[in-house]
Amino acid sequence: MTDASKGNPRAISVRVEHYDRDKAMRQRRHDMRDGPQPGYIQAALTSENSLIIEPPSAAYFASLCQRRRTGKKRAMRSNAAVLTGSIITFGSEAQAWVGDLSKIDRDAMF
Repeated sequence: MTDASKGNPRAISVRVEHYDRDKAMRQRRHDMRDGPQPGYIQAALTSENSLIIEPPSAAYFASLCQRRRTGKKRAMRSNAAVLTGSIITFGSEAQAWVGDLSKIDRDAMF
């Protein structure tokens, strides 16, 4: 594993991950801040969050995948990916730069 202190502090990156139905449901609850929040969440900053695209439920995506499999010989696997999610991460200098943007400019950038 590389030392994080040697990373590019100006970097903005996107990580992409595929989710099965259960993981998609948990991830949506986490992203939408439904239910109890982890200790690392700063409640005072949640008003700064933006909802760029309203995420449909995991059940919606699972049923969509199921409909697309109509007529296939094999059933959909129980752990089949039904959703692809992503997270945008920022190096320390990029965080400061993005933090200086207006909320409208940040939303447009994302």
